[in-house]
Amino acid sequence: MFRILHAKMLLVALVLFFTACGKNSYESLLKSRDLLLKEEKAKEYYAKKKYAKALPLIEDVYTYLRGTAKAEELYYLRAKCLYKLEFYYEAAYHFDQFTKLFPNSDKEEECSFLSALCHYKNAPPVNLSQAETYEAIESLKAFSEYYPESYLMDSTNMLLDKLRYKQETKMYNWANLYYKMGQLNAAQVAFKLVLRDFPGNPYQEDIQYKIVKAAYKFAKKSVEHKKMERYQRVMEDYYAFVDNFPESKKMRELSLFYKEAQRVLEKESNYTEDQEEEQEEY
Repeated sequence: MFRILHAKMLLVALVLFFTACGKNSYESLLKSRDLLLKEEKAKEYYAKKKYAKALPLIEDVYTYLRGTAKAEELYYLRAKCLYKLEFYYEAAYHFDQFTKLFPNSDKEEECSFLSALCHYKNAPPVNLSQAETYEAIESLKAFSEYYPESYLMDSTNMLLDKLRYKQETKMYNWANLYYKMGQLNAAQVAFKLVLRDFPGNPYQEDIQYKIVKAAYKFAKKSVEHKKMERYQRVMEDYYAFVDNFPESKKMRELSLFYKEAQRVLEKESNYTEDQEEEQEEY
């Protein structure tokens, strides 16, 4: 029992010793003035995916070797370390700077894409402000326009599709909130903006259905002198739905709204004609 305990204590001591040695060794390396050694060790850490250790060494060496033939590789490795460590704001900045500092580099295209990718990774969930999403879209668009034949175009288009879907969902949720709150006129306007800005979006049938339903409810509770105009809107929105989704399961419900709007408009039209005839008699 004593031997086992002694062995365990010895093992713990050895682990602590080598950890301390390793720590002291790395701290000594950070303080060293040997740039070649620092550069060599930085690349070793990078190759072993120890980016947190590689980054301070790279930044230190780059400070002294800026403007030399080694600057390009060091700046690239710095940006990649930041990216791997998920410091996407800083990485985006340095990838963008790389394209400006080294425009003739064979890594310029990759860095341009990675800068846009960092903005993509910073894009927040759909329920939060989408400023970063818009910035990511603009960055990816700029990349696709500048490198239309890039081997990264498939990835770029995939990322753009995901960001557009996020925008569509954000806009749809915004319009749907008005609809659920009973703000029917605002809901119609918001839903139509989604259709205008995102044609062919995956919510299109539901949006057009809710536009007709909101228009009908809004017309039904309107004051008398505005009902004609608003029931006319129900008819127009219904025709738009029929044109796009003639086989929809929602047709039966919407046809009831259409018939009611048609009945009200015919009744109002007949009433107006009767009034005109009475005036002519007098």
